[in-house]
Amino acid sequence: MDKKEFDKLAAINKFALGEEEAERIFARLEQSIGALAPLAQAELGDAPIMVYAKGIVPVYREDQVSQSISREEILAGAPEQAEHCFSVPRVAD
Repeated sequence: MDKKEFDKLAAINKFALGEEEAERIFARLEQSIGALAPLAQAELGDAPIMVYAKGIVPVYREDQVSQSISREEILAGAPEQAEHCFSVPRVAD
């Protein structure tokens, strides 16, 4: 990553960085990326890609749509309702 790319990412993410702070963070980022560079040179042969460590595989369940609480039960505790929803006072214009 060069400084131009870093500045673009900082702008996209709306980071408000001073020039000195941006230079310091960029230098650290460059150092971190540099430390990972030897991994790109590693000879992997035909080793399979490891997705989960130690053979742990996540257990998935089927999604089942169900309604555990009715809308009426939810709105029963609302101080005010409007159009089947909670009504709250406006706090900003």
